[in-house]
Amino acid sequence: MKAEFYKWASTGRGASPFNTGPGYHASSAGRPVVHNALSASAFPRRRRALSPIGRRETHRPGAGLLRPRPLKQHESDYRRTFRDHQETGFRRLFYVFRTALVAVAAFSLAAISAPVLAHYPWITVTEGDAGPAFRVHFGHRFPAEGRLAPHQLQAVRLIAPDGVVHELALEDDELHPLPPLGAGTHLLVVEQNLSFWSRTHEGGRRASREQYPDAFSCSQSANVMKAVVGRGAGEAWGQEQGHPLELIPLSDPSTLRTGDPLEIRVLLHGEPWTGEIRATYAGHEAQDEEAYAVRVATNAAGVARFVPAVAGHWLVLVHAGEDFPDPEICDRRSYHSTLTFVVR
Repeated sequence: MKAEFYKWASTGRGASPFNTGPGYHASSAGRPVVHNALSASAFPRRRRALSPIGRRETHRPGAGLLRPRPLKQHESDYRRTFRDHQETGFRRLFYVFRTALVAVAAFSLAAISAPVLAHYPWITVTEGDAGPAFRVHFGHRFPAEGRLAPHQLQAVRLIAPDGVVHELALEDDELHPLPPLGAGTHLLVVEQNLSFWSRTHEGGRRASREQYPDAFSCSQSANVMKAVVGRGAGEAWGQEQGHPLELIPLSDPSTLRTGDPLEIRVLLHGEPWTGEIRATYAGHEAQDEEAYAVRVATNAAGVARFVPAVAGHWLVLVHAGEDFPDPEICDRRSYHSTLTFVVR
């Protein structure tokens, strides 16, 4: 009887010595539940307790007293905990390295595929003691940025008010003097050499697919620029030059006052072009690719109308593109056309 009692009290197994008598009935788990004074006082209900290393243990009802685990088992738990933390550290380090590698790859791909901030040329004319002179700029921040050297220019000509064309030869100076000007409005026309630009594994290269067949992209630039010089009579300002993409003012820009409207026609290969023209002036804040003082669309006749509301130097820009005739050589052909004048 005594042996059976201790077996039942320590393990909860075996036949209960109190399986008969008043107050006995079977629990839902099939184990005996005793309601006599002896069991209630000698075997109180056990609660969850923490082991010496902080590990929770749950004891079944009727189980024996909490017995501490052997020292070897504690050492094993410590080693297991240290190993778990070590593995977690290596795993986190791997995740950080993988995330950084993916970010670098994404940034590199974006740098390869993103378009370069568009550059275009324009002319600025100055009046000095030695007479009028001009500079040819290249960039995207009007009025002054980079320069185009004379060897990068295909043609430079000055059209007099009577329509006479004067071909100009430029020196290597940064500032190019103009010949003495008579009365009236003149038109200065400059054409840039055709040039290729390709994105390759080695970076940007001034070459076509003939030199880099595996280039990511290729474009050819065909840029032209005009500047209104002088003031007065004549109709040189409105002469067509036969450029692939051309800006043609419909009134003399040299006579503009602040608040006067200006209409400009845009032709692409001699036909009216529908799209957006952009205009800005010297001193306009936040000048970048997307910040212009004026943005206006052309109508079906290729004409756009806007009001230069600020006195000073103004730039009008239009850009168009089309597929290159031979895809084995290049992908796209890009046109930029600019017109500069002064509002008094």
